[in-house]
Amino acid sequence: MPVRCAALCGFRGAWRNALPSDGGRVLHRLALGAALAAAALLSGCGGGGGGNAPSDPPATRNPAVSLANPPSGPNVVPVGILQLASTGSNTANTPYVTVTVCNSASAGSCVSIPDVLVDTGSAGLRLFANPALNSLNLPAVTTGTGGQLAACAQFASGYTWGSMRSALVQIGGLITGGTIPIEVIGDASIPSTAPQACQSQGPNFSAQLSSVVNGILGISNFQYDCGYACTISPSFYTTRNTPSPGVYYDCSGGACTETSASYAQQAINPIAAFPAGYNNGSLLTLPAASLPWGSQAATGALIFGINTTNNNQLPASTQMFALDRYGNLPIAVNGSSGTGFIDSGSNGYYTALNLPACTQSSGFYCPSPAANVALQLSSGSASSSTGITIANADSMFQTGNAALPALGGTAAIAGQVDLGLPFFYGRTIGTGIQQVQNPSDYGFVAF
Repeated sequence: MPVRCAALCGFRGAWRNALPSDGGRVLHRLALGAALAAAALLSGCGGGGGGNAPSDPPATRNPAVSLANPPSGPNVVPVGILQLASTGSNTANTPYVTVTVCNSASAGSCVSIPDVLVDTGSAGLRLFANPALNSLNLPAVTTGTGGQLAACAQFASGYTWGSMRSALVQIGGLITGGTIPIEVIGDASIPSTAPQACQSQGPNFSAQLSSVVNGILGISNFQYDCGYACTISPSFYTTRNTPSPGVYYDCSGGACTETSASYAQQAINPIAAFPAGYNNGSLLTLPAASLPWGSQAATGALIFGINTTNNNQLPASTQMFALDRYGNLPIAVNGSSGTGFIDSGSNGYYTALNLPACTQSSGFYCPSPAANVALQLSSGSASSSTGITIANADSMFQTGNAALPALGGTAAIAGQVDLGLPFFYGRTIGTGIQQVQNPSDYGFVAF
């Protein structure tokens, strides 16, 4: 039956304990989406409305949609939301791009990795080990002891475990100014079993994740996946009886122990390493998908840089919402105040609502007829009142549509509002990267 893969939400809102002053920067939790595999369709179940009220049209497989006038340029890459023939199950609201990685020490030694998830809620490139990637022999990021640096990327659904390696990264026509650290999940050069401190973050959901994506392109408002909290020795946390981040490990002699990692060793948002003019953030623009049941597929664009070239200008009516140190902003749902985030890596709207639960799709809502939900987003002088639609997830999944603008479920992170990919349909949403030289700047979202 359909599986609700809990949000790939990591580092967002965790470890809020006091740290040495860094201008307020606090470890955030990666927000990679809730339910990538939401999608394994029920075998033997027919399509149709499933008993929906007359106000809901019959659930149908609608035509694919695309942008009327897609932008072009070296800083533009196509984004596809579609069902992959290579997977054994359907996916929902999973935005894919192709990423190329190269070994700078070997001329022409590059591999293009398709079907990498675009995630505006995490920072850093994370790819699954495969024969082509392994053949690059990317240099390992080493620790001060000469060991190999490994990463435990923590998400609401659990964790991924992999090595840190150095690579040139190219997306579209842009390439990083030098090599950057990336995580290779399932790298055989480190122990296959993560340390207990990593396992305590939840289950290892790499197998579930690898069935629908080849990696994660983390392009959030943060430059680094962990930041200042991980530059501190784990002993600092021990002496203060405070939980340490548990993100980076020194692997040597078949054992891995928690360690600190400098900014130069941490996973970095690849956009921050692009040439000037393209390194201050991104725009993700998607066409509107058919309400309420969605469209068979959707094709949009990911554009690098914000307000620096002719093709990355924000529309005149756009408002910029400053984010806090956790990457959040105030969001009221049906008049009830709260906080949350906008995240392309989450495949639905996830928040606590008084809506009927699905009988077939655990963790999702199945109202009949579709429900209208009022949102109020605010930050400083910016404010936006808008509405979203949440429809019957069981019926949506049975259509086989990949672009589902009305998919919603219960809160992925308790007490927070997760506005996932459905919020992007029919919009251009900018994600501005924090400027580390300005301690009060944690980046922004704009729409």
